[in-house]
Parts: sequence; structure tokens; C-alpha cells
Amino acid sequence: MKYNYKSTEDWKFSLMNLPDSSFFELFRTVFGNIKTPFNKQRLLNDLYSLLSRDEIRNTISSYIDKTDHKLIAAIAMLNNPCVEDMVSFFSGEFSKTELGNLLINLEERLILYRFPLDGKMHLSLNPVLSSVLDPYAENTAVLFPGLYDEKLSENTNSEKLSSSLSLSNAAHMDKFCSSFFTDSRQIAALVSFIFSEDLFKYTDKGLEFRKKGLDEGKRIFPSLDLELCFNILLKLGILQLQSEKVMYHRKKLADFCLLNPGEMQLYWTSALYLCLEEGSSGFSGERNRLKRITSFMLRYRESLDSNPILPKATLIRLIELLEKEEEKPVWGSPLFNEKTKINHSAFLLAMEKTGFLNEPLFFDDSEKTAKSEAAVIVMDASFSFVLYPEISREDAMVLASFCNVSNTTVFLNSASANEQQDFTSVNFILNRESAVRGFDLGITSAQMLELLEKLSCNRLDKSLSWTLKEWESRYAEVFLGRGVIMVLSEERRYLAEAEPVASLVRRCIIPGVYLLSSDDNAEAVRALKKAGVDIIAQPLYQEQSGEEFSGNGYYFPAINMDKPLTAKQVKSSNSENVYADNESIKEKFRTILEKMSLTKPERDELSARIERRLVFSEKQLDKNSVRYEKLEARGLDFAGKTSIAKHAVENASIVEVFWSSSDGESLKCTGIAEALDKKGNESILHIRTESADDSQLFMIPLKKISLLRRIKQSIFGE
Repeated sequence: MKYNYKSTEDWKFSLMNLPDSSFFELFRTVFGNIKTPFNKQRLLNDLYSLLSRDEIRNTISSYIDKTDHKLIAAIAMLNNPCVEDMVSFFSGEFSKTELGNLLINLEERLILYRFPLDGKMHLSLNPVLSSVLDPYAENTAVLFPGLYDEKLSENTNSEKLSSSLSLSNAAHMDKFCSSFFTDSRQIAALVSFIFSEDLFKYTDKGLEFRKKGLDEGKRIFPSLDLELCFNILLKLGILQLQSEKVMYHRKKLADFCLLNPGEMQLYWTSALYLCLEEGSSGFSGERNRLKRITSFMLRYRESLDSNPILPKATLIRLIELLEKEEEKPVWGSPLFNEKTKINHSAFLLAMEKTGFLNEPLFFDDSEKTAKSEAAVIVMDASFSFVLYPEISREDAMVLASFCNVSNTTVFLNSASANEQQDFTSVNFILNRESAVRGFDLGITSAQMLELLEKLSCNRLDKSLSWTLKEWESRYAEVFLGRGVIMVLSEERRYLAEAEPVASLVRRCIIPGVYLLSSDDNAEAVRALKKAGVDIIAQPLYQEQSGEEFSGNGYYFPAINMDKPLTAKQVKSSNSENVYADNESIKEKFRTILEKMSLTKPERDELSARIERRLVFSEKQLDKNSVRYEKLEARGLDFAGKTSIAKHAVENASIVEVFWSSSDGESLKCTGIAEALDKKGNESILHIRTESADDSQLFMIPLKKISLLRRIKQSIFGE
């Protein structure tokens, strides 16, 4: 990836606008003592000339180590990010304070500078050093360990990603069957079960599962987390909550059936992510968010090599990279803002648990949708039949509308590396309850029989046709409409004149049509059942035909497979980058320093500059350039450590501390100096460190500190 450097004039402008104190401190570090009168423009031109010299560039290049390389490559790939972007990108590798210290060091070495944009300071690479920095900026593979390795580390994303989640659903994920999404029979079985059982009840806590329904679900689906599956269907919009009832959106399910297996798996994975994502239920326009997450998830998955096994840090950084793209996703509005930023752990967990992270992408379902000339269901008892894998998704879903799942057989696939469970058979049963559900959905007995005859190759139980037609006839005798309207056939009109139904009749609209005083159907259903009625029509949709089971792709449009992927721009050099041994360069300058006549403060300051790789010319070892500011103190220099600690606390500065534990182990921490207090005769320095997950407070006695160093702030004001 070719980095687009800002112009040399932009670089000069940023330096020119530094406060005078910072400007001249920088130039004294580079040129030693600066002669008066000061001319900023002349000094900038001198700096440009110095950095253009081959021997200076060679020294700067030799100082660059692997950590420097990572930061240079990240600035290039993220296209001049702010510090917060860098902190997020390197989360888990560097703390905020560690990263800040590293960036300041690159700034002092003139490798990067900062410029203001949209109220924030952004990082940019020095265009004068482009010939030095290009090899590091273009070799971005250093940021993504494992992406190009043939033999990958054992520390891969197969680790328990759920260990980093504080989400209630994560605890259920171990028993979630990742192969669930590749077989249309299993989706159909789940949908059928949800509508065949009285699964839900409303309590003070909201919608909850009934124990009886859950127990039955565990018998039929021993490997599934039914509560999680239910929530996924809610996120997909296939199920909806209306007036404390669970409703079934036929058109959305029909559109879901139009998807090929890969797309179906992808949408399911996106909905699972929304279930895991903290606070996702509070977002408005969740349907659009589902589509945008789906588009992003596909682009992310395509950015990986086939069947990748990568360290988690690499996976997260690829997410970060795609998040930074300026282009909008397929469905319009921007994917990310302050409320909708991707939860990395939930995102990877969802992809891992559905097999979408590690398994090869598959989008060709020609075999799945091919029309089979052989039977795809077989009767195993009266009104009971087994679904074969060859059944199409559309047919399986229609069957689920008027049949109940009675059983699924599960086996353990020992050949699988993860020993995942898979389904081997799905059994449906057609009974009075399921048939009435089908009638309510607008499917006639003739349509049911036509489908069953086709799928079984005309091998149905002879009594099935007569029974279905008898149920349909009785279904037409008692009708409950919305509003609430009750319709009774002529031979059933006596029900309106006898209790318990009579007390609910507000008025007779026309003979056989009654307006009820009840607010909903439930009370009328109870009254009719007490009166001995066992089949009650409650159609969900009026005047619907079987054709409405065909979708149009509106709710789940096919995914755009041609979208460019920034992550594929990740590049690696043909051979591993070899970093120069900068110790030899430091040693050369240490030797020169030893021969110089200096005071201790002067020697300490110049020595510190060598160790921080700020010296790339002998002329920089000029004692007249030292504007001494004590930045570190060692060992028995108690007064020096006290002075540095007080200054650091007053300015909330970053400090680096070295000390030894009681058993002699060398310890180190970098963090913000928060306080310096007394405990008896002992001074205690409080240091707050930050990590990816939390912060930690260290309280270290000054007398135990072997080295206390205050880290300088950025000259650009951050």
C-alpha cells in the first residue's frame, strides 16, 4: 500500500506553529547551540537539508526496530490517524501510556509529526524521510501476525474468545451447534417448534420461556440454546412481538428462504452478533443495522485467506482497518458512530460459533435447490414423516407452517476437529393443531395435500386427505376475526345465545356475525372452548393465497460480492525485514561522549539522548545545546527522585519506574504519576498504569526505585 505523504510545506507549517519554547528545544537537540539572531524559516531549511543527507538518513534508518516499524506501518495504513485510533488499533499490545511514549520518541527522532484536523491532533509521517520510511510503511504484514505465515502459531483464534466477554449469552455458546445453519430442515424444524408450543409468558421481567416448552425443546433439540435461537429470529425480524404475543412474519421468512446457504449463514451470524453486542437492543433502525453488519461481516471474512487460523490480535486489527474506510456500505448510511462501534470480542465470537470465521465461504447451493425427482419425505407412521436432506428450503418452510416437529436425531461427528454435533434426521407430524395453524396462515387443505403428494411421490396415508378436509370444514364453522368479530355458521349460532359466550356478545351485526365486548381473542377462545368448541379459526392474514409463501428478496437482499476490500491491501515483503543492530551506532556515540569534558548533568542528559536514539550526528553532542531539565534519577539520589516525582504529580506526567521485588526480581512499570504521599518516614509514589482491559495502581517507596524517569510530553501539545 503506497502511503500518501503530506507535502513538505505541511510538515514545515506544523513545526513553524510550535510554541517558541518547543520549537527551539527541538532545534537545539538537532543542531546544538543555535546562533542568534533566530530565523525560523532558515532553521527549517537547514533541517530539511540535514535530513536530505544520505549519511543522516542511513543512521535514522538503522535506528528503526520492529516496534518502530509497526507504528510507521499503522500510521500509513490508518491514513494519518489520531492517537485514539492508534490506541484502539494496538489494544492488547501496548497500553495507552506505553504507546504515547513510543510515539513521542518517533516524534523526537523526526520520523513523525502532528497536525490539527477536526479538533484533534493527527499523526503523519515526515515526507522528507519518505525514502527511508517507504519500506516500513509499505510492509504492513508486521501488523497482522500469521496472515501470511504457512506455519501459524498455536496462539490462534481457536482460543476461548468467550473468556473476554462479559455478556450473559456467552455462557450458553459452548452448546450452540455451529453446523445448524447449513441445513434447511433444521431451520424449518426450529420455526415449527416455536409455533407448535406455548413457549412464552409475560412477567414483570418481560417475555420469558415457559419451563414446559423449554423442556420439550431440549428433548427435540438437545444441542441448541433455544432462547438464543429465539432472539436471533427476533433480530432477523422473522419473529415479532406484538401485543404480548409472538407473531410470525411470513414474508420475511419467505425472503430468508431465498438465500443460498452461505448467505443464510451470514445473516444468522450477523443476528447472533446483535444478540451478543452490549446495548444493541437500544438502537433505532435495527433492520438497517443488521444489513450493514452483514455487509461488513462478509467484507471482513473475504479479507482473510481461505480457512484462516490467525491470532486474535490480527483478527481485531483487520476489523479496525475496515472500520476506518471512508466509503459507505451497501445500504447507505455510515456503519459506525459513537453508539454503534463494533464490539470486537462479540463480533469474532459470533463468527466463530457459526463456523463463519474459519470455514471456507460457500455460496453455491445448486445442489440444495435442485428439484429432486425422488421422494424427499417418507411416511413413517400415520400423519408422521421424515424429511430427507434433499428437500428444498422453500418446501421445508411451508411444511413447518402446517406441521409440528416431533423429533430430531443427533449424532456426534467424531471426524470433526471440533467434535461438533450435527443433525441426521428431522421428523414432522401433521395433527389437528398444526393444520389449524396452516389454515390460519391461509393454506388450504388442497394446497397441503398437493405439496405432500409432490414431496412423497404420491405415497401418503389414504386417511390423510379425508381427515384434512374434515378439519378444514370444522375450521370454517367457528370464526374469530379482529376487532373482535365472531362469525358462527348457521348450525352453530346457538352458541351466541348460551353462556359463557352470550355474555361476550355486544351486538349482532348480521345473522351469524357478532361484535364481542372482549378486548382480544383470548377471552373469546376460552369461552368457546368451555362451550365445547375444539376448532376455532383465528386467521393471521385475511384472504391470502399460497403464492404469498414466495419471497421477493426485499427483506434479505443478496449480498454484494464485488465490494473492494481494503484489508486485501495488506502487503508483506518477500523476505522478513532485517532490522539493523543500532547498538553499534549508540556505542560509537557513547565513545565520543566519554572523551568529552562535561559536568555530570550534561553527561547524563546527552547520554539519555543517545539511548533514546535522538543522536544521529556527532555535532548533536554539544554541551551548549543542553537546557538541563532533570528527567531521571537513580539509586541513592533521593533528592533527585523526590524532585522528579513532585514535578510528575503536579503535571500528571508519564513516568517510567524500575525497582526490585523482595526476592530480587527486576520490575518495571510505565504510567501516570498520581500522588506522592508519606507513610511514616517513607515517601510513596502512586502510579496508575493502563491496559486493554483495566487499570492498575502501583504504590512504590522511593527508596526502592532504582531508576525513575519522567517521560517528556509531545512538543505538539498532546
